[in-house]
Amino acid sequence: MMKKTLFISVITLLCLSFAGCTNEVEAPPAPELVRPPTSEVDTTTIQRGNLVGVIRRTGLTRYISEPLYFDRPVSRFGEFHVYPGEYVTTGQLLVTLDTEQIDEQIDEQVQRIANMRRDHALAVDMRLLEIDIMVLEHANRVNQAAYTFDQEAAETLEAQTGNIERAQMELRQQQERNRLQLRHAEIRLEDMRARRGAAELYATFDGRITNAAALSHGDYVGVAQPLLFITDGSQVIIEAVNKPFTSDWPQPGPGGMPPDPWRPNTVRFASQMQAHINGQVFDIEYIPVPLDERDTRPVRFHAVSDIPLTAGEYVALYFYNIFIPDTLLIPENALFFSGPQPYVYRIVNGEMVYTEIRLEGRTSLMGAVSYGLQEGDVVFVRS
Repeated sequence: MMKKTLFISVITLLCLSFAGCTNEVEAPPAPELVRPPTSEVDTTTIQRGNLVGVIRRTGLTRYISEPLYFDRPVSRFGEFHVYPGEYVTTGQLLVTLDTEQIDEQIDEQVQRIANMRRDHALAVDMRLLEIDIMVLEHANRVNQAAYTFDQEAAETLEAQTGNIERAQMELRQQQERNRLQLRHAEIRLEDMRARRGAAELYATFDGRITNAAALSHGDYVGVAQPLLFITDGSQVIIEAVNKPFTSDWPQPGPGGMPPDPWRPNTVRFASQMQAHINGQVFDIEYIPVPLDERDTRPVRFHAVSDIPLTAGEYVALYFYNIFIPDTLLIPENALFFSGPQPYVYRIVNGEMVYTEIRLEGRTSLMGAVSYGLQEGDVVFVRS
């Protein structure tokens, strides 16, 4: 009886399993859509504010330094005798050019003058000896003529006297020529030594060396090329990193140079210039440099302040070239252009509406809208 009951239970389970495999199960109902599916875009809201265009540069505070250079270099670079950071005194030797060649010329000229003096002295001594012999012979003839005087003896004595006088005159002339020749040689030696002295650069006042040119022995040295910079530590200025300004100088156009070629364009077109130093803000003034020095001198500024600056501080420089107060601001990535005409896409009732606008100013980040939009308008922006 137990086996029959177990067999019926197994058959019942198999039938139920088979029925579950063949009958379809109804899917649950889909949830109700709250809103129809739409494509989402990035947008921004037009707001009022100040449009500020600024260019940023970096720099350092430094003691104002004077360049030291050769007006007319007589040779190539030799060596530095001081280095940045060292304190020097007036008249101290700072730089020498390569004087090896001119030193050899000076030594040769000194030897040439010594040989000239020796040769001249030997020639004069020999000529004096000849004159002494002529005088001695003349004296003997005079003694002889005292005993046997005749016309021939008189003529001989007269001829000897003339020869002696002629020899003495020639000696004086030779001595004068020697003197002039020697003087010319000495003048040349003085010129060489002057050139040798011009190959040395000395400190013009007491101060500290702040910078030195990157030169090695034998390098070419240009006329008035700054080799060292020296400061007396009495004034601190702001010196900008020069590299960003290298392509920023005004270039001559069809009408020649612009009216202010001494200022980089970043400075020329700035309505306001400021320096931020250790949390303090200073108005600054550009220090002009001559055109022929702008490639070698850094771009420098005075701080317009009664607060003294400290040398060696990092400086953030800001040059403001646009300032439009209380205007409608639009980000740069919301602007589109059809030729010169700017336009935007306003978002109206979920649609993008083409809208032409007018700009009164623009920077690399923002624009100032003077027509076509209102505060609170929503516009499309590129991501």
